[in-house]
Amino acid sequence: MDAFLRRHGLLETRLTWQVERLRSANPATRAQAARELAEAPALLAGTPALSEAERLEVLRDIVAQLPVDEPAAARPRLEMARRWLADGALHVEAMRAGGSDAAMARAAMEALSQAGALLQPLRSSDASRMDRADPLAGMREGADLLDAWRRVLQAWVVLHGGGATADAAAARVELERAIVLLSRLVDADERAPDPSSASRDLLRTELGAEAALGLAVALQAQGDAQACDAWLQAVQREAPSSAAAARVPSWRLAHALDDGALPAIRGAIERMPPRSLTSGLARSAARAAARGSGPDATAVMAAAMDAMDAPARASWLRQLAGQAGALQPLAAALERSDERMPAWRERRGDAADAGRVASELRQALAQAADAVPDPMRADALRAMGWSLQAAGDGAGATEAFERAGSLRTSLAPECLWMAAQSDTRAGETAVARRVSLLRRLREIDPVGPWEGRAATWLSRMDGLGNDPVTVAVLLEVPASDSFMAEARAEAARRILRQASGESAAQQAQAAQRVLRVTDACAATPSVARWRLIAATTPGVEDRLVAEQALQVMQSGGEFDAGDLPRLVATLRLQVMQGSMQAVQATLEAAPPATRGALALAAAYALADMQAPDRLRQAVVCAVMAASDPSGDAAFAAAARDRLARAMLAAADANVSLDATRCATAFESLDRAPAPTLPGRLAAAEALRLAGRGDEAVDRLQSISGTQPQGSAGWMESRWRLFQALRDIDPTRAQAMLRQHMQLLPDGGPLPWGERFRQAAAVLPEGTP
Repeated sequence: MDAFLRRHGLLETRLTWQVERLRSANPATRAQAARELAEAPALLAGTPALSEAERLEVLRDIVAQLPVDEPAAARPRLEMARRWLADGALHVEAMRAGGSDAAMARAAMEALSQAGALLQPLRSSDASRMDRADPLAGMREGADLLDAWRRVLQAWVVLHGGGATADAAAARVELERAIVLLSRLVDADERAPDPSSASRDLLRTELGAEAALGLAVALQAQGDAQACDAWLQAVQREAPSSAAAARVPSWRLAHALDDGALPAIRGAIERMPPRSLTSGLARSAARAAARGSGPDATAVMAAAMDAMDAPARASWLRQLAGQAGALQPLAAALERSDERMPAWRERRGDAADAGRVASELRQALAQAADAVPDPMRADALRAMGWSLQAAGDGAGATEAFERAGSLRTSLAPECLWMAAQSDTRAGETAVARRVSLLRRLREIDPVGPWEGRAATWLSRMDGLGNDPVTVAVLLEVPASDSFMAEARAEAARRILRQASGESAAQQAQAAQRVLRVTDACAATPSVARWRLIAATTPGVEDRLVAEQALQVMQSGGEFDAGDLPRLVATLRLQVMQGSMQAVQATLEAAPPATRGALALAAAYALADMQAPDRLRQAVVCAVMAASDPSGDAAFAAAARDRLARAMLAAADANVSLDATRCATAFESLDRAPAPTLPGRLAAAEALRLAGRGDEAVDRLQSISGTQPQGSAGWMESRWRLFQALRDIDPTRAQAMLRQHMQLLPDGGPLPWGERFRQAAAVLPEGTP
């Protein structure tokens, strides 16, 4: 069976089978199973196949089955001794936290005595040190280390516990013996151990670092604080990555707690790594802080209360409630509130009972007055907030939570959240207060557990404002929240609105940001609308994203006939797709009230394009915009400007245009109250393209006559005059060109001069 299980790698099954054999009625089977289990790494290190209690029971059975001097029994003995030593250390920690107690001292001494009995056969002796063939040589140092720690802890119990024995002299002898054992493990002077006399190679091992830490603790127990500090520094210096070095800050705090000086306790806590203050030490620190006052007591109490787990907190409150003093009523009230807290958090529990607890807390705080440390007062106010909320007093709960958060930083996130959530009164003032509370929560705890919920609440509240902070809040709504897509859509709207008055480059950056922040919910129709608008923004123009967004909107029915931004984005997408027929169909289907604005947007989208069909559509759109009677003066001016530029571009590209539309364009341009040079030139071109060349020539001659000779306006008007003449009278056009080249042999300034030179190069010889 054993060979089969081993061959197939069924190690946990093999371990369970061996445990069953250990309980056999056959002594030989039990002994064989004990020897095999004693060497099983899974048993010594812990295994899911056995609970911790079952593992310890198996270890006890192995130790009982094997002779004391059998090498196979050494590892189980060491492991059992470690467990008893750990139990003894827990009792010592409880004594430090709860004060001298005879029962605790007896329990500690019992556990340490059990460890000593298990270690006794394994400890080094003069004979074992001389025996080179000693089969236990590799384990004796570990046994010596554990035995030394046992002696140190026993001495602490005697010297600080008081109840177990009055033989302090014997305890000091034990300390001396422990110091000798630990000194040997690091090769230090046994009579006056000092880090300078120790082996640095040994100090850098886990065993040596543990021994050095034990020396520090033993020397502190002897009252030699300077030597203790030297050894603690040696551990951190020589073995900074060891398990012993990680425990040095805790031992510094333990020594400060033994001395009872609050400044030293506070300093030790502040130098500890984050979240390394154990519940036992925290309870001891809280006990010390409760006896003092001032900033040190407040800081120690706050750190201790933050670090205590539920059992340690319950023990601490029970101890305070059982002692006469100013804090006794408050501790008792906090005990009762802790019992009811789970029900209050789940919105259940008796309202009348919650009201009574709140009253008790209020009375206890008033009775203790200034004797209550601020951290404990904050705890009581938080409990009062929960109880008042359970009692139905939302306004009172909000006030209590807000005061609690202001007194203790660690409670502020929870308390600000609960303060905002408890007061559900309507009205502008109440809403503004909730907004303020939730904004403060975001500032002090931007990545905490309340942040996503606070953002969701803020996003749904009126009065949040229109600023970058609001956008940040909307973007913080977590993906797990059903409101996330709605919040992202609102954030996109605000981002684009805030950039609406900025430069084209800044608008493009805003649009790109919208695409980034809405990517996670792109399949939501309300979000797709803003993605369509962003993707078609000039400077971004992501056709694929825009098409996907439009498809999402169509599938979700997110269409509003009067949605101008969406219609503009749709037109821009159609321009990007090159579908001029679709552009025209969209314009014709648009409501009359928005058709002019859409036409102008389409004309802008078609600007600077060179393809004939797009130049032609740009003129069509610009004519439609300029002919819109509903626009104001600014809109009309913008439409005429776009029409002028579109008409000039089409004329320069020799695009054929509908004569009727050109006539309409002329009428729109001609009625401008303050015509610009491009507008006047475009009006003349509209006449030319409408077949009214004579009128175009007259206008262009008039325009050129008003421009300074050689200026850009003069050159452009002369060139367009040449083109108009060429349409109606080529001979006259050639004569004008000859005259121009005689006046300006190089044709004139660019770009029009180059056109004149090219035209002159193809003149027939002898042209008058």
